[in-house]
Amino acid sequence: MTRLVLFAALGLGLVACPKPPVYPACKTDKDCSEKSERCVFGKCEQCIDDKDCSADQRCERNVCVDQPECEADTDCAEGQACREGRCVTPEPTGAQSCQVDQECEEGQRCVDGLCAAVRSCSADSDCQENEGCQNGSCLPLVAEKPGQGACADEAGDLWAAVHFDFNGDKLADDARERLDRLARCLREIDKAEIRILGHADERGTEEYNLHLGERRARAVKRYLVNLGVPENKLPVVSYGENRPVSEGQDESSWAKNRRAEFER
Repeated sequence: MTRLVLFAALGLGLVACPKPPVYPACKTDKDCSEKSERCVFGKCEQCIDDKDCSADQRCERNVCVDQPECEADTDCAEGQACREGRCVTPEPTGAQSCQVDQECEEGQRCVDGLCAAVRSCSADSDCQENEGCQNGSCLPLVAEKPGQGACADEAGDLWAAVHFDFNGDKLADDARERLDRLARCLREIDKAEIRILGHADERGTEEYNLHLGERRARAVKRYLVNLGVPENKLPVVSYGENRPVSEGQDESSWAKNRRAEFER
């Protein structure tokens, strides 16, 4: 009888002590501590933010990667230019390298990383395709109607939200193209000030999603500032998962909530 009671007690003890998750599965950071990793959505990952990486690295998509060598030409030695995060010596073309129009001389604009002369015009027909005549100069239109300024928004997409991949804060090419246009608009309006609001979908902890929303908003701000928009015009706020635009429980709904939007 004593043995039966002992075996029963042991059996209850086994039921009461579930096995920990098998790496890389996890429930808390403690399950990942042996490899100095963090628990992200049930899986051990290298990092959640830059603080989890070494001083010369940053966290991208939960992986610690080396910091870019540069973000602008001014970070490089004389005679070099910043291209895709690395300082390189441009091929001799006689043209000055650039990232934004402000780095070029008067009468020039930045085209494909090099300063090019702005053509004068009296009508849109004097300009190339995808350009319009604005204030006597041929300037890129992006999504604008010919003959209208940088703030033209007939299609209603200039101030639309910028969307992001799952757990990401990198700007897609189409987002960068629209932000180029938005930057020109903001530079033209002296008193313009917009708040950049960062959001995340509901997956993950509330604390993590607040941080993710801030990363997304700051990615948009950093891009606009690099294009010459004054930093004090762009305050940043993160709402994390707390202001969804879609209440669905599927990828289509979550994709709509992974965004940074503008409040004027």
